[in-house]
Order: sequence, then C-alpha cells, then structure tokens
Amino acid sequence: MTALLQLQEELQDHLLDRPSAIRACLSRSGSTDIDTQLAIYRNAYLGRLVEVLRSDFPKLHRLAGDLRFEELCRAYLARHPSRHRSTRWIAGDLASFLSLAVPFAERPELCEMARFEWALAAAFDAADAPVEPLDALAAVPASAWGSIRIRLHPAAVRLDLRSNVPDVWGAIEQGLLWEPPTWSADAILWLIWRMGLGVKLRQLAPDEAWALDAMHGGADFAGMCEGLERWCERDRIAFRAAALIKEWIEAGLVSGLDHDAAAST
Repeated sequence: MTALLQLQEELQDHLLDRPSAIRACLSRSGSTDIDTQLAIYRNAYLGRLVEVLRSDFPKLHRLAGDLRFEELCRAYLARHPSRHRSTRWIAGDLASFLSLAVPFAERPELCEMARFEWALAAAFDAADAPVEPLDALAAVPASAWGSIRIRLHPAAVRLDLRSNVPDVWGAIEQGLLWEPPTWSADAILWLIWRMGLGVKLRQLAPDEAWALDAMHGGADFAGMCEGLERWCERDRIAFRAAALIKEWIEAGLVSGLDHDAAAST
C-alpha cells in the first residue's frame, strides 16, 4: 500500500468514526494543532452530508425550520453515519430515527414527512422495467384467469400515513400558505409511482390497497377475489378485481403478467 493511499484510508476511517491511526500520520502545521486540523475536515464532511439531506428533504426542512432541521440532521448522522459509497442512501433510517429519538419524536409530522419524501425519491430513482400492455390481459384465456399474477413495476411504492403531509408537501411545492398537518384516526393509504419523468400519487380505497399489497406479495387472481369478499358483494367481486388489474396496467404499474399455462388448456 502506498503512503498516500494509507493516509487517505486512515483519514476516511477517522471521518467515519472507525479506529484510525491518522494522528500518527500528521504533523503540526504552524499554530494549528492536529485535532483542530482534523476537526476542519470532519466538520466539512458533516456539513456536506447535511447539505445532501437538505436537498433530499426540502419539505421536511421547511416543516422543521432551519435550526431544528440542522439539529436533527446532525443527531441522525451521529447515530447513523454513512455506510454507502453514494450519498443517495444516507437517509434510509431517517424516518425511523425521527419516530423514536427525543425531541424529534415529539413532532410526529417530521417522521411522516420524511417517510413521504423518501417514498417520492424511491419511486423516482427506481430501476426502469417494461410496462405490460393491456392487450396482455385480454389475451389471457378465461380458464386461466384464476391463476393470474402480476409483477409490480419497481417504481410502485405503497405508503400508509396518519396525516395529510402530502397536502402540506403540495402547498409548500406550489408556494402556497400551509397549515401544520392534521391527523386521521385511520391510516391514509397511498400509491406512489413514476410515469415517464414525473412522480404520480393517489389515495387508495381500502380494498384496492389490500388487493395491490396481496398481489405484490404473490397472491393470484383467485386469492385476490377471496380477500375482496370483505368489501364487495359476492356477485361483484370478480368484476372489481378485474377492473383493478386493468386500471393498474393502464397506469403503468404492472411490469409483468403471468398465469398458469396448464390452466389454459
């Protein structure tokens, strides 16, 4: 290992709070002691990570305010230092941190906004995948419908919230006056996905949210119909289930449609 490479790795270990021999590699420069020199690099590194979080969570920043946002970022990074080569993933535990860490847990809207903005980013950054055409559904033989399974597009994200933070997010985005989030006794069920270069979202009815989660988990059409008995009259279940799959395909949410070939014969 070259001396330069070793020095770089020792400095990186120091910045990431890992055991490091960096102090033994440095000499005092002028009137500045070694600890002060290292603090300059550490503060610059943390400052850069805070900038990344501010860019990734602009509405959380507005909701928290400048000082509280800076505080929560530094507290979060102290508890969850970056472990990835890309800064894209440093906020993976931010929402759970805000839900538990005092004093941030005393403002649950911060956790809700963090979860919402993280879901938006996940949908936007998700891998590309083919989109199933509606013709594929029409081509499934009637005898095989019970075995239909779908593969959701990687950009489809389900999210359950307890507040109206999407409305607050939208008001801030449009530069409108906004009020603190309001809360619901029941979960508010959301679907977020990417269409083209834009991110879409819509609120789901309970039966659709359940059906989407079930099929994403591997349920087939027959299992979906069985579960929908909680919401639909028996003679309407199949129509409701078929209409949901059709709607998901038209929205670009389905990247694969499978069925049991043996059931087609």
